[in-house]
Amino acid sequence: MAVDTSKTAERVRFDIAHEIGHLMMHEMVSEDVVAAGTRDIESEAHSFAANLLMPERRVLGMVPTHASVPQILTAKRYFKVSAMAMARRAYELDRLSEWEYRQVCSELTVQGYKSGEPRGLRPEQSKVFRFVADTNRQKGISVSMVSEETGLIPQELHGLSFGNIWAVTGGMHS
Repeated sequence: MAVDTSKTAERVRFDIAHEIGHLMMHEMVSEDVVAAGTRDIESEAHSFAANLLMPERRVLGMVPTHASVPQILTAKRYFKVSAMAMARRAYELDRLSEWEYRQVCSELTVQGYKSGEPRGLRPEQSKVFRFVADTNRQKGISVSMVSEETGLIPQELHGLSFGNIWAVTGGMHS
């Protein structure tokens, strides 16, 4: 599974949970079922992600009925999700009416939450990639050796490892 690191950390977390939903629920779903439209696997994966990151009982205990924007933002920080995802979950769990949901989304958009996450999370870092990169360095395994073995250029390795494998600078491999 690869993630788009140009997205906010909150969105990346939701995307990963969404993809885990596909792995858990749809590994054996045939292309015929998808083509026939008898199941909406994207909606199922979205629901899985929402339930994983924002469990119903915890949301109901934290987000009051008729929640305000500050209450949505408090919950967003607690669950480490985007403000829009938190508002949507509050709506799905009847903490916001349809009208309130639209009003909250409108206010969040004005505050910059539609296109980003002001004062959002720092991106999570892979401990595995850092360990592998450090171990390779200690053993004298260069980026160019890894590049040759994988068929990936150093810049690709750098991006795929979330910056844990050094990139090419000035024509030399680090």
